[in-house]
Amino acid sequence: SLLIIEKSKNSWSFRRIDMIHFKAKYLNSGNAWMTNPLFNIYLKDIDEFFKHQGHKILLFLDNAPVHIVDETTKLTNVELCYFPPNLMSVLQPLDAGIIRSLKALAWKFEVLTLLDSMENSSVHASDLAKN
Repeated sequence: SLLIIEKSKNSWSFRRIDMIHFKAKYLNSGNAWMTNPLFNIYLKDIDEFFKHQGHKILLFLDNAPVHIVDETTKLTNVELCYFPPNLMSVLQPLDAGIIRSLKALAWKFEVLTLLDSMENSSVHASDLAKN
């Protein structure tokens, strides 16, 4: 599942989107960055998800300090594989394309949700946009 991290506990950006339907997990941190506790929460969540799916996965990670697994985090369906040092500078340009695709998908979902709301209610589009 997708992980979204923002500063606020209640997302302004995703206020009209049901995150469960969008298959995303929303977490918050003071600077909207991944932290080690958030990383371990997310690892446990994806491990549980793949356990229910009956799949095992290999997750590739860089050597960032936040990617340290706590001794209390027991993984059964996720195996971690760390990239060698200094490889991320080579791979980082790939992030831009992934992020662009993700933003386009989120925008499409929001527009479709808005259109569905307009179609299934007598509320005017301008009123929906205010919410």
